[in-house]
Amino acid sequence: MTGSIRVLEDDGYSSIMVGNERVMVLFDADARIEQVERQTLGLMNSTRIGTAIADYRRERSPVPETGP
Repeated sequence: MTGSIRVLEDDGYSSIMVGNERVMVLFDADARIEQVERQTLGLMNSTRIGTAIADYRRERSPVPETGP
């Protein structure tokens, strides 16, 4: 699922999508607060979301058993 995270650009906003679900919308005002371009903020946030999903899965995965 983390491979399906993408940023869709539209006029005045960016949507961060996971699969077919929109999980975040960023506006130019959000980017101004962070002092970056909106597209850069979209990339930064999509990376953070992907990392959070991967960490969540890793922390909840069964620990592989070691041999005798």
